[in-house]
Amino acid sequence: MGTPTTTTARIAQFCATHNADGRVEIFAVGQDGTMLSRRQTAADGEFENAWRSLHGTVAQPFVVRDPDGRIELFAIGAGGDRGVWHRIQMTPNAAEFSNWEPLGGTVSQPFAIHNQDGRIELFAIGAGGDRAVWHQWQVAPGGKFAGWNSLGGTVTQPFAISNADGRIILFAVGAGGDRSLWHRSQVTPNGHFGDWQSLNGTISQPCAIRNLDGRIEVFAIGEGGDHSVWHRWQTSPSGAFDAEWHSLGENVSQPFVIHNQDGRIELFAIAADGRLLYRRQIAPNAQFADWQSLDGNVRQPFALRKQNGAIMVFAVSNDDNTLWHRIQSGPDAVSYDGWDPVEGGISP
Repeated sequence: MGTPTTTTARIAQFCATHNADGRVEIFAVGQDGTMLSRRQTAADGEFENAWRSLHGTVAQPFVVRDPDGRIELFAIGAGGDRGVWHRIQMTPNAAEFSNWEPLGGTVSQPFAIHNQDGRIELFAIGAGGDRAVWHQWQVAPGGKFAGWNSLGGTVTQPFAISNADGRIILFAVGAGGDRSLWHRSQVTPNGHFGDWQSLNGTISQPCAIRNLDGRIEVFAIGEGGDHSVWHRWQTSPSGAFDAEWHSLGENVSQPFVIHNQDGRIELFAIAADGRLLYRRQIAPNAQFADWQSLDGNVRQPFALRKQNGAIMVFAVSNDDNTLWHRIQSGPDAVSYDGWDPVEGGISP
């Protein structure tokens, strides 16, 4: 993968999103727990020369955009504080963010998603003896949060996606002796949630995406002796799931999915030797082609599409904990350019 400069920031965790003007912005937690950010100088352009500090001592960062285009940044307090903290871009596309503000709780594995009406809904797993899912939501789009409420369960590795009809569907893996995939859905868009239901399996590290026709497809890693990717899908948009899990093979971990510009799903995962692998649907809503390698020795794959439609995939190097990326040769292309480091130190 090459050698970055000695001043390049070392990264523990990261996430990324688009600004309202299309520029990619990366948020990363340095190895000392400080939140950092880095953005493109123009849509589809190069990244700034250095990381900017957003301060704090945090972990598990994630981002969501408010309906007005401002980025909302969340993280868990590190050390003795396990509450959720957040800060908001002052205006769309601005480099400046508000101060960190607490949202309370003693939680882990947080994430957020939009309701159909634009309000952000925040989820997390209770820390300590409580392994239920807790959630809170904005009382109005871009507004304050209402406080934590329990959705029950004894689970881990939660995530959510919107059904084609706008209802949020929440997934999580059973904790303890149960390692099946569970889910519960909003009864109506923006509304309360129904009961937990099982999708069975013995899995970990689940993720999901909607097919071009609106059907959700779920991916996960088999547990026990099997570490291949398994998947199952809704048989109709917002409907029931296919009766069985189906294997996509390989010995991998850390799956991540994204759409190509033409709607085909692209699936990434990390091989046992640290290489980044990928495979894609041969057509929208269809079966998958064979696995291909993007090489490297990396972890934490994450991808988004550039303004021009090409996929940009990021990962942290196992060799030195720096952030690297490579870019699809063009929208929907099979090939990718080589690995490049997101070089640069931290601005004073």
